[in-house]
Amino acid sequence: MLKKSILIVDDEPRITESLKSMLENNGMRAVKSSTGTEAIDAFKKSPVKVIIADIQMPGMNGFDLLNHIKKIDPFVQFIFLTGHSNIENAKTAFQKNAFEFFKKPVEKNILVQAIESAEEKYDLLKKQVQKIERQNKAVTILGKVFNSIDAIVYVSDMTTYELIFANDRFNLEFGNRDGQSVIGKKCWEVNQNGRSSPCSFCTNSRIVDDNGQPSGTYEWEYYNNRSQTIYRVIDKAIEWIDGRIVRLETAYDITEKRKNEMRFKRYEKKYQSLKRLETIGTLTGGIAHQFNNCLSVIMGHIDLIGVKFPEHHEIKKHLNTMLTHAQKMSHQTYNLLAYARGGKYRSERFPFTEAIQNVIEKMQDKLPSTVNLVVDLSQTPYYVKADKNQMEMLVSVILENAVEAMDRIGTVVITCGKDKLKQKKINAPAGTDYVCMTVIDDGSGMEKETIENIFKPFFTTKFVGRGLGMSAAYGIVKNHNGFIYVESKVERGSTVTVFLPIHSDPENPSAANMR
Repeated sequence: MLKKSILIVDDEPRITESLKSMLENNGMRAVKSSTGTEAIDAFKKSPVKVIIADIQMPGMNGFDLLNHIKKIDPFVQFIFLTGHSNIENAKTAFQKNAFEFFKKPVEKNILVQAIESAEEKYDLLKKQVQKIERQNKAVTILGKVFNSIDAIVYVSDMTTYELIFANDRFNLEFGNRDGQSVIGKKCWEVNQNGRSSPCSFCTNSRIVDDNGQPSGTYEWEYYNNRSQTIYRVIDKAIEWIDGRIVRLETAYDITEKRKNEMRFKRYEKKYQSLKRLETIGTLTGGIAHQFNNCLSVIMGHIDLIGVKFPEHHEIKKHLNTMLTHAQKMSHQTYNLLAYARGGKYRSERFPFTEAIQNVIEKMQDKLPSTVNLVVDLSQTPYYVKADKNQMEMLVSVILENAVEAMDRIGTVVITCGKDKLKQKKINAPAGTDYVCMTVIDDGSGMEKETIENIFKPFFTTKFVGRGLGMSAAYGIVKNHNGFIYVESKVERGSTVTVFLPIHSDPENPSAANMR
């Protein structure tokens, strides 16, 4: 046992024998050595906690002996007992961490008390170091565990906010800005930008009770302004290795998850909007068909009345008025059926530019003098298979909207051709070529909300009674397996782009791909 075992080192046998006898009479075990070298050998064979040594000895003095022994066991306590008691020796002894320094002779009680105190110090120092070693080992194990977690993990003091532990993920995202360890730094200094005090949203008070003891976990989300990341955070107060209550924070990166949720919400919103449009379209188509059937009967009877009274000018005048308005109603029914995608289409193969030119010729005289129309149509005829009346209606609706967007002098540009760069924007089936019509105006433009609603039936930013135009255009394009897009900025104008599948000539399939 190390306890109560003392090594006495002195070159005077009378002194060592006297000390050995005195210590043994006080229940201690004493080993004598007359030189430093002999003392080192004795210590290696039978280690002790306390060594009583003279300073002036032949070969190796007491200070050199202390240096050698401390290399073997740094906790050994030295009590110097010397006849050469001077200030210089005392100063050197305490600089080398000697426990006590006495001048010969010394009273028995004082020496015994010093030995007992020295042993207590030996035990205390060793326990402290062993405790630190256990703590370091535990931190190493925790580090391996926390580094295996795909999350940021750190531990901070709840009073000083100093970081006690940080895993590799934390150091990767927040640490080593200046190449130094983050341990010992304030948590709010390391993981936040521009803070000079603890975070206002600090959760310390939420994870301990009134007595400062752990009270459970607290989960929350926040956006970190330094890493520009959204985290789901789990905070918990725990008892740390050294016994103090600390905050353990685990933060999971959920940025992509939140982005995906936002994308899904936008998709769901669009899907619901499309479902509503589909429902309205079905209802509109049914009403339009019934209305068209009744209108056909009315127009037929108007013709019969005209045949029955061919010479009655007054009746004929009223019949012509009725017929004109009935035809307008028929045209509106045609619009409704186009929106509902349920119209009776008469498909034929023709160059799409032909429909555009027909509309421009009809509109040329009706254009306001303040609007300049610029036309740039491809000289190559790109054929489509479609209802020509429907195509003319499509072009007419888009051009009318562009013209009406002008509340001042402005320009409307209409182009048509095969644009492979623009075609990449659409989610088109592979191997299909499209002819692209673009109508650009420099009018008042539209806000985002208006663009989102532009294809809804009866939605309008004009006067009451309008609004089927763009929804009808949408129905026509979709029913012909095409795509339509609207881009706009307030006070910058709008661009409407229509893609329609090019129909190959059965006798010359390569004609569709001509440029």
